[in-house]
Amino acid sequence: MRPTTSVLIVLLLLLPAAFSADLTQYLAPGENITGQDTFVVDAVPYTIVYINGEPAFLLDGSGAIITDPEVVGTAMNAHYADLYYPTDEEIAALRADFEAYDDSRNNGDNYPGTVVNLPWLDEEVGYEEEVCRMGLFLQQFPCTNDTDCFTTALFLCDEMGDAIGCSNIEDIMPDVQEFSYASNGLTSKTDAIFLLFDRMDGGNIRESLTEMKGYIPAMMADEEKLESTRFRMPKPDEHCTDCLGVCPYILINEAHLDDADAKIDALLEKTARLEGSEGIGAAMVASENTRILMAADNAARAYYHGIYDPLKTRGQRTAADARALLQVVADSQVSTDANRIDTLITRIDADLTAGNFSQLNASIDELGAKTNRLAAAIPVQWEVYNSTEEAKSEASLAIFILETSNLNDEQAALAAALSARKGNLDRSFVPGLSPERYAALRDDYLNITAAADPVVQQVSSGSVYLSPLRAAARSTNEGVENLAVAVQPMDRVEKGNLSEYAPIMLSALSFFSLGSLLTFAFLFFFARSAKMGRGAMFVGFIFLGLGLLVAGAVSAGAYLTLKGSASDADFTEYRASLADSEHVSILVETEGVSSGAAAEMMACAQKMAGELSPRAVDVYDKTDGDCITSQSTTLGECYNSVEEPIITLRYSALQTRPEFSVVFVDNAVFTGDEQYFRECEVAGMLAVPVGEIALGPEGGANETVDG
Repeated sequence: MRPTTSVLIVLLLLLPAAFSADLTQYLAPGENITGQDTFVVDAVPYTIVYINGEPAFLLDGSGAIITDPEVVGTAMNAHYADLYYPTDEEIAALRADFEAYDDSRNNGDNYPGTVVNLPWLDEEVGYEEEVCRMGLFLQQFPCTNDTDCFTTALFLCDEMGDAIGCSNIEDIMPDVQEFSYASNGLTSKTDAIFLLFDRMDGGNIRESLTEMKGYIPAMMADEEKLESTRFRMPKPDEHCTDCLGVCPYILINEAHLDDADAKIDALLEKTARLEGSEGIGAAMVASENTRILMAADNAARAYYHGIYDPLKTRGQRTAADARALLQVVADSQVSTDANRIDTLITRIDADLTAGNFSQLNASIDELGAKTNRLAAAIPVQWEVYNSTEEAKSEASLAIFILETSNLNDEQAALAAALSARKGNLDRSFVPGLSPERYAALRDDYLNITAAADPVVQQVSSGSVYLSPLRAAARSTNEGVENLAVAVQPMDRVEKGNLSEYAPIMLSALSFFSLGSLLTFAFLFFFARSAKMGRGAMFVGFIFLGLGLLVAGAVSAGAYLTLKGSASDADFTEYRASLADSEHVSILVETEGVSSGAAAEMMACAQKMAGELSPRAVDVYDKTDGDCITSQSTTLGECYNSVEEPIITLRYSALQTRPEFSVVFVDNAVFTGDEQYFRECEVAGMLAVPVGEIALGPEGGANETVDG
């Protein structure tokens, strides 16, 4: 029983706890677990698991995945604060840089022990910027706007006009404004920075640092204005033509500001992990849930693959078998089921890839049902087709036996009629017929075989009746062959020639022998009966004539019998010869034959070789007197050197009757056109196991089974 949708939902809920120890199932292709961090928040242990360098899971102390956004957010914020929030020492060091910078404005480092003579004050200079502010009366008359600055410039011009050469207030007012605004601005920016330090916490650390960094360029600009004011005294190594000498020259240590800027950059980089930390809990939980769903999909996918993959393989194989069947048998149900199997496999593959499991059970069940039905139908349809092929082969064999036998007129007429009927059936026996049509053809072929069988039996009976004479003739021919070979060795061509004239010589010899014997007997009786009357002599001559006629008939019969066993065997005798042989040679005569016809002849030879199995069969391409073997070597005078029995395939535009011989040369010659060899029906007729057919003691054909 396979899981339903509700069971899969439960599986999703249980996965985080059930598989907490195995996080690899939550990895997508190409991902790896790259690290872990364990930390404690409020005495509770947690572990962050990193995938490809990014935080992916938060585990509790037992190793289970935490999916509560609030818990994850609180724990991660606390952990990030511990990792990335600046320490008190880092904050103090940064503040110290700003304090040192601010102190350098008035530390008097440039004037130790120096006395500046002001109109109203004689004192040792200790504070550069502050002394300058006093010298410009900014303590008494602050310059923060145009009106106030005019007053400051007016008082300065009245009091120090001669010293600074002030004849027009407008000449010094911009310089007063520039110094006052820069001094006030630098002070206000420094105060703002220290206020940021006082208010800094985990929620605004990055904003505070960023704001501090933003003040630094403006502070440097203010510093530049203070250090370059016209009211300064020239520096020891400075040649200044417009310095008014009211103020000591000012040198603020901007190195402290550079150090502060570098520390802010480092802290901003360190606290980058805190950016958007408020949403880190929800983001991590969303990632966890995505991976948990992916793992659940993978688990379900693996489950279904375990069921589906074997069924898919069987379904594909069955559909392929069905299409092989459909090449020869037309069956709409088989075609529909095969197409449906393909559709279901495509759908299930897509659903498994997409993680759509809702319809998988129904699709897999249907795939199994369709595969089972198709698998059951295919052998039935093949049985119909194969039985038709078998019936056709049996009919072909029966007619072939008749066509290669000596028949009387009535038998020949029946054989011709049956051959014509079979020809019509053969033209109808084409791929793509329905099972019903094949069954009808099978019955028609069986009817032809049944009609031919009595004649086949009559032919066989006739062979048995004549078998003693045929056996004697065969023995005689074999004796002639052995004697001739003993006197003069012969090749296979010479043996073939001997098979042509030996029967004539033997029958002539038998006629002259019988005629001489009859003549001698007649003369003997005539000499003993000298007083025999004319009537008796006439009767004697009649008996002599009749005797000579009988001798002639016997000689003629002997010739036909000897000729038949020498070079004109029937198909049954040749099959018996094949049954006694464990090796066969096939000569394919392709000289002068078109490439297409030659290819069909070679293909037919290979088919014959398959049917003659398990015999050793050699196929030779006989292009002339030589042969090309299957090993691409040349065999000279192959007809004389190959092993018997021999099967010769010969091309002719007109199909002729096969020729068989089994004594002098054990050979069968099949002649036909390209279509004849393409159909190659004769291959199936040669299919006789070793030892199945043998000639009986009297020379007749008997069926035996080689145990």
